[in-house]
Formats: sequence, structure tokens, C-alpha cells
Amino acid sequence: MFLWRKMKLKNILLTTAFILSGAIFGGCASHSMDIKRASQYVFRGAQYNPNPVVQSTVAAKESVNGADVGVWGFANYDLESKEVDQISAWGETGKETSMGYSFIGFYYTESPLDLFPATSELYVGAVLSLPLTPTLLGVRDMSATKGNYIEGSLEKSISLADLTLTPKLTFAKNEGYSVEGTQEYIEGSFGINIPLTDNAILEASMNRVHNISESVGDLDYNTFGLKLEW
Repeated sequence: MFLWRKMKLKNILLTTAFILSGAIFGGCASHSMDIKRASQYVFRGAQYNPNPVVQSTVAAKESVNGADVGVWGFANYDLESKEVDQISAWGETGKETSMGYSFIGFYYTESPLDLFPATSELYVGAVLSLPLTPTLLGVRDMSATKGNYIEGSLEKSISLADLTLTPKLTFAKNEGYSVEGTQEYIEGSFGINIPLTDNAILEASMNRVHNISESVGDLDYNTFGLKLEW
């Protein structure tokens, strides 16, 4: 069982690397890559790992008829438990709408037991051209649980000299998506971006998740890392 899981993880990561490398070196218009340290792994208001983790995202996109079409991959690595999480996704982003498909896997490279089952999802989003940039996101879990995730957010980018400050407030409801029952939460975040060069940006954020659901406690975490764009 353990060997099978290691082979499965290897195949999925190799497939993701192949897709992303083809997109990156295949003539796409824009690319980005970031690597950051997070004090704990929090995803959509839920704590997946309380330990410090290293996270990285690679993306490539092309403009087609006014929309951005691309692929991206995400990996999360816990230095203590050797956990690897991975997201492979395809998406289309227009001026005010987005849609796409994602595969999400949670794997332990030193344990035969998965903490969360792998899943896939379909998502649809909208960005409204109004003050504070209201954003809506709906996600449908395609695994056996068929959970739903709905999110709305408000944010404001503030430029101070070379700095960009971004306070953001998120309201969300999670109905059975990697959680038992229904989870409702509010997340406040404060991001800071510092350009180092034309292609490199230093990024940091402070985040607090307040769970309205009584069964889940509040979470505080921060991130710090570097993003490259070309």
C-alpha cells in the first residue's frame, strides 16, 4: 500500500511538471512562480497542517479573445511530517469572470495514511467593477462527498511609494468540502508587496480566520516569500 501511494504521488507530480513545463516553454504570453513560507497551512478557512510549511506555485497563461487561459500547479511541503499537497488546475479568466477545473491531492510521503482524500473541483468566479472590488467564488467538489464552497470578498490596493498594501476581508460558507457539516468563517488579511526588480516581488501577509462555526477555533497565520514574473 505504501509503495503504491509513493508511485501514485510520483506519477501525479511528474504529470503536473510535464504539463506546466510544456505551458511555460511552449510560448505562453506570461508566466509566474513563487515560493513562500507559511506559519501553518490554511486553505479556505480550514487548517490542513499546523506546522510551518513551504509552498510554491507555478503558472503560465495566454490571452485568447480577451481572456486569460492557462494552467498552474501548487505544492505544499511540510518539513516536519514530510507531507506533500498538490493542486493542478486549468482555468479561464476574463475581465470580470473566471472558471476552471482543479485536481487536489493530499499525500504523505512517509506515511501510508492520507489525511484528506484526493478530490477534483469545478469553480466559477466573478469580479465586480465596483469600489473595494467585490469578488464572488463558487466551488463544487466533484468527489463522493459533493461538497460546496461559496466565498465573497472585498479588498483595496493602496500604493505607498514602492509599496502596495492590500487589506482584504473574506466571507465564506463551506458545506462539506473537506470538512464535516457546515463551516462559516470570516477571514481578514493584510498583504504587503515590495518590488525588488521589474520581475521580482517580495510578498508578505498577516491573516486571521474567525470561524463562526462553534466547533472550529480561530486561526492566525502569516506568509513570507518571493514571486517572479516574466
